[in-house]
Amino acid sequence: MTATYAALHRHMSEEQPYVSVRGRKSKYNLPNMFDGGLSALMTESSGRDDTAATEESVETEPSLDDLTVELDI
Repeated sequence: MTATYAALHRHMSEEQPYVSVRGRKSKYNLPNMFDGGLSALMTESSGRDDTAATEESVETEPSLDDLTVELDI
């Protein structure tokens, strides 16, 4: 295990993959998922049903059925 960590430490020290180097090529480029998620959040419906949003906004105060609790005594 010590040899593995020593080899990993040597590789990380030499290559420094965590340092941004202009012009460095990589085999895989991570897609930017933040822009797609942000645009989905910023749209009005954002995948929700408009009728559900309307029904939620109509009922703002709790009804008697919401406040009633059944006690098993």
